[in-house]
Amino acid sequence: MFKLLGADYVLGAEPFEFIRQAHFLEEVYQSGVDFQPLAWQQLDPTKHGTFDLVHCHGCSTMNCTRSPCLQRLRSLLTPDGTLLFGSMMLADP
Repeated sequence: MFKLLGADYVLGAEPFEFIRQAHFLEEVYQSGVDFQPLAWQQLDPTKHGTFDLVHCHGCSTMNCTRSPCLQRLRSLLTPDGTLLFGSMMLADP
């Protein structure tokens, strides 16, 4: 959706088997998203660049505000960039 709304470049990082589905859908819709089999630990601003917007849904090591995940994601943002972060939590009833 970000690409369809006018983003110049969209990197879709997916380290799990879902990357196959993403590649298939990209073949069908040809949106121009660059899907890469990358985990958050592999993202590097010197290699992948910085972004105006980083959208992350779920970081497996997100357990405090000083988490390595948040620090890495912050390094990928431009100075005025925005981080959209979501996480699913399964709570014990």
